[in-house]
Amino acid sequence: MTRAPKSIKELAALWVDQGGRNLGIVGDTKHKQRGTSYHLGRGDLKDGAYSVALKRDRTGLSEAASALDLGKLDGRIGKLRKFSNWLVEQAEAGLTPDIREIIWSPDGNEVRRWDSHLDRVIVSLRRHKDNTIHVVNAGNGDATHFRHTHVSFYRDSRLRPKVAYFQPFFDQPVAKHKPDDEPEPNAADNQDLDPGDEGDPDPVDDPGPLFVRIKPFPQPRSTLSGIAHEFQTTLKAILAFPENEGFRADPGQTVTGQRVRVR
Repeated sequence: MTRAPKSIKELAALWVDQGGRNLGIVGDTKHKQRGTSYHLGRGDLKDGAYSVALKRDRTGLSEAASALDLGKLDGRIGKLRKFSNWLVEQAEAGLTPDIREIIWSPDGNEVRRWDSHLDRVIVSLRRHKDNTIHVVNAGNGDATHFRHTHVSFYRDSRLRPKVAYFQPFFDQPVAKHKPDDEPEPNAADNQDLDPGDEGDPDPVDDPGPLFVRIKPFPQPRSTLSGIAHEFQTTLKAILAFPENEGFRADPGQTVTGQRVRVR
């Protein structure tokens, strides 16, 4: 049976202490019926679930859930969006190595999914002026993410503390949280979301060329060999891509931020 690990319960407690609404860690009946989510542990997952497709997730697979859904912050959807935009900035800067994905709406006009493995942001949905919603990339987040933010963690991180990923936002000066510079919510989005309402994402790995960036040491992506191991390829195969020609003279010499093709 799926359980909530201590590390995520502590993170949820911080969120609530700071005025946020916790929409849940462990998946409900709907999640279990689909059987694919990071909200589920080993016994509730179906074969082929995307949340155990990566090596870090297979290695860390247990009965622990590995996700947290965030609702309004201080009763405001705009403040949730401000926090979510900040968290994605932290993730893109390589400061959240255990976060697998973030699904959020930056402004009420789009739903987006930041994917750590692909090192990119994918637009899932786009809202038009007439309030109709267009699916841009299916399987990367549903319309409930206009009203809440989903954060998944790599399953091998279940024992590592996670509070430090959120805490810096709340340590900023209060002036940076003024409501008048928050995105204006759509009236429908300002309604409270009930736990369990979200549809699980089911992303399809992009079959085209994939590029990632060198991350700061000691993250696995700080070296070409670490990247090769993560993506289950070889250093030789990576160096064979013409885009990686600059690494061939000294593959051990990398600089944070450099772009590397991995397939």
